[in-house]
Amino acid sequence: MSKKVMTAAVAAGFAIGLAPTAHADDINREVCLAVMAMGVNPYNPNDHYALNMLERYPNMTYNQANDLVVTAFRSVRFHENPMCNGITIPENY
Repeated sequence: MSKKVMTAAVAAGFAIGLAPTAHADDINREVCLAVMAMGVNPYNPNDHYALNMLERYPNMTYNQANDLVVTAFRSVRFHENPMCNGITIPENY
Protein backbone atom coordinates (compact mmCIF):
# COMPACT_ATOMS: atom_id res chain seq x y z
CA MET A 1 0.00 0.00 0.00
CA SER A 2 1.41 3.38 -0.91
CA LYS A 3 2.23 5.97 1.70
CA LYS A 4 -0.46 8.39 0.41
CA VAL A 5 -3.20 5.75 0.53
CA MET A 6 -2.13 4.71 4.02
CA THR A 7 -2.18 8.33 5.24
CA ALA A 8 -5.62 8.91 3.71
CA ALA A 9 -6.97 5.76 5.35
CA VAL A 10 -5.63 6.79 8.75
CA ALA A 11 -7.03 10.32 8.37
CA ALA A 12 -10.43 8.94 7.38
CA GLY A 13 -10.36 6.63 10.38
CA PHE A 14 -9.64 9.53 12.72
CA ALA A 15 -12.42 11.61 11.18
CA ILE A 16 -14.91 8.78 11.55
CA GLY A 17 -13.73 8.06 15.07
CA LEU A 18 -14.18 11.66 16.22
CA ALA A 19 -17.70 12.13 14.90
CA PRO A 20 -19.47 9.82 17.37
CA THR A 21 -17.74 11.53 20.29
CA ALA A 22 -19.16 14.92 19.36
CA HIS A 23 -22.57 13.31 18.92
CA ALA A 24 -22.24 11.61 22.30
CA ASP A 25 -21.51 14.95 23.96
CA ASP A 26 -24.74 16.35 22.50
CA ILE A 27 -26.70 13.37 23.79
CA ASN A 28 -25.14 13.66 27.25
CA ARG A 29 -26.00 17.37 27.35
CA GLU A 30 -29.58 16.64 26.28
CA VAL A 31 -30.00 14.01 28.99
CA CYS A 32 -28.48 16.27 31.66
CA LEU A 33 -30.84 19.09 30.69
CA ALA A 34 -33.80 16.71 30.81
CA VAL A 35 -32.87 15.58 34.32
CA MET A 36 -32.31 19.15 35.52
CA ALA A 37 -35.19 20.96 33.81
CA MET A 38 -37.88 18.32 33.42
CA GLY A 39 -37.16 16.26 36.51
CA VAL A 40 -36.53 13.02 34.64
CA ASN A 41 -36.22 10.20 37.16
CA PRO A 42 -35.14 6.75 35.91
CA TYR A 43 -36.31 5.15 39.16
CA ASN A 44 -39.90 6.28 38.59
CA PRO A 45 -41.77 3.56 36.64
CA ASN A 46 -44.04 6.22 35.07
CA ASP A 47 -41.09 8.12 33.57
CA HIS A 48 -40.50 6.94 30.00
CA TYR A 49 -37.72 9.33 28.97
CA ALA A 50 -35.22 6.54 28.22
CA LEU A 51 -37.80 4.75 26.11
CA ASN A 52 -38.58 7.96 24.20
CA MET A 53 -34.87 8.40 23.45
CA LEU A 54 -35.04 5.31 21.24
CA GLU A 55 -37.25 7.23 18.79
CA ARG A 56 -34.68 10.02 18.46
CA TYR A 57 -31.65 7.71 18.43
CA PRO A 58 -32.63 4.44 16.67
CA ASN A 59 -29.09 3.02 16.90
CA MET A 60 -29.23 3.14 20.70
CA THR A 61 -30.47 0.21 22.77
CA TYR A 62 -32.84 0.66 25.69
CA ASN A 63 -30.11 -0.38 28.13
CA GLN A 64 -27.74 2.26 26.74
CA ALA A 65 -30.42 4.96 26.97
CA ASN A 66 -31.40 3.94 30.48
CA ASP A 67 -27.76 3.86 31.62
CA LEU A 68 -27.29 7.40 30.30
CA VAL A 69 -30.37 8.61 32.16
CA VAL A 70 -29.31 6.88 35.38
CA THR A 71 -25.79 8.32 35.10
CA ALA A 72 -27.13 11.84 34.48
CA PHE A 73 -29.64 11.51 37.32
CA ARG A 74 -26.95 10.39 39.76
CA SER A 75 -24.65 13.17 38.51
CA VAL A 76 -27.29 15.87 39.09
CA ARG A 77 -28.86 14.59 42.29
CA PHE A 78 -26.00 12.90 44.12
CA HIS A 79 -22.91 14.44 42.41
CA GLU A 80 -21.46 10.93 41.96
CA ASN A 81 -19.84 11.61 38.60
CA PRO A 82 -18.88 14.63 36.47
CA MET A 83 -21.23 13.91 33.53
CA CYS A 84 -23.40 17.00 34.08
CA ASN A 85 -20.76 19.31 35.54
CA GLY A 86 -20.71 22.69 33.80
CA ILE A 87 -24.10 22.26 32.14
CA THR A 88 -26.62 24.95 33.00
CA ILE A 89 -30.22 25.36 31.95
CA PRO A 90 -30.51 28.09 29.29
CA GLU A 91 -33.10 30.82 29.91
CA ASN A 92 -35.12 29.85 26.83
CA TYR A 93 -35.20 26.11 27.61
